[in-house]
Amino acid sequence: MANSGGEILLDLLKSCGIEYIFCSPGTEWTPVWEGLVRRQSQGDNSLKYINCRHETLAVSMAMGYAETTGHLPAVLLHASVGTLNGAMAIRNAYVAGVPMIIFSGETCEHTGDDEVRPQGWHWLGLLSDIGGPSTLVKGFVKWSNAINSKDKLIDSVYRGCRIARTGPQGPVFLSISTELLIRSFKEPELIRASSVTIKTEPRGSDIRETASLLIQSRQTVIITEHTGKSPEIVDKLTELAELLNIPVFESSLPYYANFPKNNPLYMGYNVLEALQDADTVFIIGCKTPWYPPSAFPKKQAKVILLDEAPWHENPPYWGYQTDLSITADLEQGLAALVKTVREEMGKQKLTASANAERLNYWHEKHEEILTRWTEEAEAEKDKKPISPLWFLHTARKVLPDNSIILDETLTHTRFVHQYMVSKSLVEV
Repeated sequence: MANSGGEILLDLLKSCGIEYIFCSPGTEWTPVWEGLVRRQSQGDNSLKYINCRHETLAVSMAMGYAETTGHLPAVLLHASVGTLNGAMAIRNAYVAGVPMIIFSGETCEHTGDDEVRPQGWHWLGLLSDIGGPSTLVKGFVKWSNAINSKDKLIDSVYRGCRIARTGPQGPVFLSISTELLIRSFKEPELIRASSVTIKTEPRGSDIRETASLLIQSRQTVIITEHTGKSPEIVDKLTELAELLNIPVFESSLPYYANFPKNNPLYMGYNVLEALQDADTVFIIGCKTPWYPPSAFPKKQAKVILLDEAPWHENPPYWGYQTDLSITADLEQGLAALVKTVREEMGKQKLTASANAERLNYWHEKHEEILTRWTEEAEAEKDKKPISPLWFLHTARKVLPDNSIILDETLTHTRFVHQYMVSKSLVEV
């Protein structure tokens, strides 16, 4: 039985466990649509197609789906201008570490043959770029490739899905020639999609060294930015902080709600003052733990970094000094650390009074922060037009606990996080 390249692509997506396709339509995807209709007529609805009116919408919906379900989505974009329209959303997915596999069309032939006619002047005149669409987004995807053969299609989809889901996760981009999607091929023998180990385990020696430093430290601070990617990571971070009464700060502009704001160890966003007295700084999943990078901790503090990609090779500058870098999935790393800290605390005689004194100190600091935020909001309640601080402070009180906040702010993003985002109020 002969299959079009578009139908082979559908077979590949299904074999990789993909269930949803988000598409901002372009004519190159006609073979894919035909394949979907044929499947549905045969009762196969395993691949669900979501039609979107804009490329940014398609990529953004895929982001929400991936973050909500933990499953890998596919995205189909139009060639050239379609890819550029979706570029901002693709970069958002890259910065936030959201996995997805994105496809764009392109035309590689312009003479035609008995099976595939020339695709039209608009492909050559308007929709063709040197190097193809994959070069347009190469700087802000984990991996990109141009596909112009059946063998390369099979290999690239399998590889792309693995790369997108392997930590640090992120979007992968593949451009496929329209001619390949249209042409008929003998039904290929597809290999089994390999399982992906997303979670990297830390080295035992690094965990033991970190546990020892945290237990012995007199003034530790934790800084985080991405632990809110999952509730399980937040739970492990909370457990660790409460074991040793370590204050938790969020980076200047966190992507997630990383720590419960009602916890007495939550210290807000300004870590610079605490850095001056810290003897140990534990950075967990942060690209910019403090700013400027030159505001380095005093007193020769030890700096520990736990991250899926602690080398931070993508930012043009990353001037943070670290003494110990642990490459690991955040949940795996924190789980191992909590376990080791508990074991070591059982062996050592820790001063209960000193631990209680530290908790009392940070509890007072926590209350001061919340009081200051309230006072700052109430001081602006009579402003016209309405003050963002007063609006967010008031909205937090009246919204139900299961509210979802769609944040499209920029100037006031910090205030949204400050007054609105918690474990019960979810930001998207």
